Amino acid sequence: MQCPATAVMAMVAVLAAVVDSRLVFPPGSDMGYIIPDDPESEKYDDDTSWQNYVDLEDDKTQLPQRGAREALKQVDEALWDILQSSVRQEDNRLGMERREDTVKVNLTVDWDYSPINYTCFDPKHHRLPVQTNLSSVEQCIYIPKGYTPQHLCMYHTITYNTTLPTFGPHRPIWPVYGEYKFVPVQRWLHSIEHGAIVMLYDPCTEPMLVSQLRNLLTACLRKHIITPYTLLTQERPLALLAWGCSLEMSNVNATEVKEFIKKRALHGPEGHYPRNGGFKEGLIRRAEYPPGAEGKDSNLCPE
Repeated sequence: MQCPATAVMAMVAVLAAVVDSRLVFPPGSDMGYIIPDDPESEKYDDDTSWQNYVDLEDDKTQLPQRGAREALKQVDEALWDILQSSVRQEDNRLGMERREDTVKVNLTVDWDYSPINYTCFDPKHHRLPVQTNLSSVEQCIYIPKGYTPQHLCMYHTITYNTTLPTFGPHRPIWPVYGEYKFVPVQRWLHSIEHGAIVMLYDPCTEPMLVSQLRNLLTACLRKHIITPYTLLTQERPLALLAWGCSLEMSNVNATEVKEFIKKRALHGPEGHYPRNGGFKEGLIRRAEYPPGAEGKDSNLCPE
């Protein structure tokens, strides 16, 4: 509960008349408050000189009486508590406003909730054909061992110079492991930094292929993200991504998929970090440890 302004000003006036003071501006406020300097504990030169200080206190011409000083100290502490409480309340208010702005506005910086990111609008005529004659394409790029990606908040726009980034700046809060209606790249790149495998598929991919790849991935490791993605090629509408590496596929080869996961998962600057994420916008199904993993991410593709 805040103290009325008149009471605060009255206490300030009393304090300003008898003690040194200073002007303090609480964060986010243009109103300053005159408050006393922090009281310092009394110090004595040695165990025998304390009587000199008592004698000085008895001299009314030099210092206030002890009772007056104690009362003044109580007013000082009460005012200080009031001002600290006011600052905390202001910080909490501003923090809540920032959080509300992020939820209401800034979250759409990466995705505006458009269904185009996860919908095949005419599956009867636009379902992508299965091309079994095309081999998969695996690509890896060199990332220096000392490289650490930047974590940029929602006040910054993040773009990439490739359609399948496997490293780069991203959001500080990574997604809960699992399958999503859609999760933007700025989020799942953080999952890759933590050693996850990201599965991408075009919304118009043959559902049987999506199901096959999903089953293989979820049976291999808990640390995965599954999301539709519209920037894949029509020839290879499926992909697995890991730290620095990608595997683009036209169909699903179980042996190839498992080899990629066993070789590429759990890499990255924090590849063995076990903690789950905090972002879950659009989450459909939360990931679980596969049977036989015994609660360990290091048990990849247990039989």
